Formats: sequence, C-alpha cells, structure tokens
Amino acid sequence: MSLKKKCSPFIVAVEGNIGSGKSTMLKFFQSKDVIIDPEPVDSWRNVAGENLLNNMYKDPPRCSFTFQSYVQLTRLKLLEEHGNEKVKIIERSIQSNNFVFLETAKKRKTLSDVELEGLLQNKFESIQF
Repeated sequence: MSLKKKCSPFIVAVEGNIGSGKSTMLKFFQSKDVIIDPEPVDSWRNVAGENLLNNMYKDPPRCSFTFQSYVQLTRLKLLEEHGNEKVKIIERSIQSNNFVFLETAKKRKTLSDVELEGLLQNKFESIQF
C-alpha cells in the first residue's frame, strides 16, 4: 500500500456555445500527458433507457430538474476521476452549468426556486481538489 498522496491535475475548462467547436479543440490537445474529458452527452442520452437530454428539450418544466441534477452529477464524477496526469482539459465546467444553464432555466421558469437552490447547494462537498 502506498502512502503517497495523489496530486490533483491542473484543470482547464473549455467553454463555449453549443456547436462552437469545443469538442474539436479538445481533440487537438490529446497527448499522453493530458487527459481530455468531453461532455458526457452520450450518458445523458441513456439513463436506464431514458434520453434525459431529449426529455428536457421536449418538456423543460417537467424534466429540467432531473436533467440538471444528472448533469451536475456527471460533471462532479469527471472532476473526481484522475490518475497521474498533470493536466486535465474538460468540456465546460460546473460553473458554466450554474451560471449559464441554471440561470437560463431560472429565467425561463423551468426550475422552481427550491429546485434551483437544491442544485446550487453543496455541489463541491464531495470533491477534494
């Protein structure tokens, strides 16, 4: 058993609008010393056979909370996963989820105040940077 503390990687978030080339840019930076974590869109499209992303677009008032909860969870999992890499490049940060997507849901009233507060509270407690 090793008592060495695992060093956290330096994390770079690539931000941008949908379809702006974030994924293409991430592919450009792939190397053996850099971990690339694209948005896990495929996992959002298949949760127990349900397409949460599609459901959210079809019925935002009913599905936004479930979708945003799952998005937060998958983003947190990506941040927690690291090996010996020195640099990790991620597609969108949890901050963009909060300050862009949750704010949009708030303005469009597809999330209630209670749902929004639930998504914003305690989001970083489980992550050790």
